[in-house]
Amino acid sequence: MVLLAIGSTTGSILGEEGVAGMIFISTIMIHSLAIHRKSGNLASLGIAASNLWIGMHAITDGFKIGELVILQLNSPLLLFLLLMSITGLNASMAAKFAKEENWFSNAFKISGLGKPGLWGGFYFTRNDRSISFNSSE
Repeated sequence: MVLLAIGSTTGSILGEEGVAGMIFISTIMIHSLAIHRKSGNLASLGIAASNLWIGMHAITDGFKIGELVILQLNSPLLLFLLLMSITGLNASMAAKFAKEENWFSNAFKISGLGKPGLWGGFYFTRNDRSISFNSSE
């Protein structure tokens, strides 16, 4: 969250495009940290935080808290491109950490809804010749 907050404030100097670029870079940094630490929890945190942060920029009119500046993303094309690129990054991370321990899967298991993988309950596994779509256990 701190990376996203710093990215939003830094990007606000360059306007909407700067904010979108810094959110993208911050998400890459969060996911790189998850890969480096081999942590499904960091991956799920990065997935959730990046989507929520983009949503906050999309639905608010912009605000300022101290030195933290949040700009509204008004351009539909910019918002669409940002969401698609972040969703692609998040999907690749979810596929990588689908079988790892993470708070998302544990929360569903505790609530009695089964134990899904990191991304919507499904994950890809690689067979010898093809990629099949399997439900997680």
